[in-house]
Amino acid sequence: MAPNTKKGYTDALSLLSRYVKDVRNGGIYKPLKEITRDDFRAQEEPKGYLQSLKRDFADDPKENWINSHNTRREKYLAFWRWWTNNNKGDSPNNREEWQTPPQLKGYRPAKHSPTNKKRRNREQLWTPEEHAVFLKHCEDLRLACFHAMALENRC
Repeated sequence: MAPNTKKGYTDALSLLSRYVKDVRNGGIYKPLKEITRDDFRAQEEPKGYLQSLKRDFADDPKENWINSHNTRREKYLAFWRWWTNNNKGDSPNNREEWQTPPQLKGYRPAKHSPTNKKRRNREQLWTPEEHAVFLKHCEDLRLACFHAMALENRC
């Protein structure tokens, strides 16, 4: 395993452990073996760790929290699968038989809202002057035609 991958796993587990200790367990350390489904997924206050990463659209219009949420979820899922199923062997055939741990069973990755996928910043769009310069200097007529049609239809 690459050093940065190890660091990613240890950082994610450290963040989880610290959150459970400080927020969910009143300042008392809780071993990883005792972490429950509620420590990850509780909807009510105090929220579970993965639920605490979620942000409202008004607070985070680009939905940047989704990548953090999904990355950490995958790290926890891989770690707990390895930890709880390690006695079944490490061969590729046995890995297919590994069970999802009960703490994370049925937990789906977060998805971006459909309207947010098509959103563009004004900085990402060309100005009319930039379009004119492109069409003026484009040597490929097919590319210039496609660009002009796309500009006209705003696709």
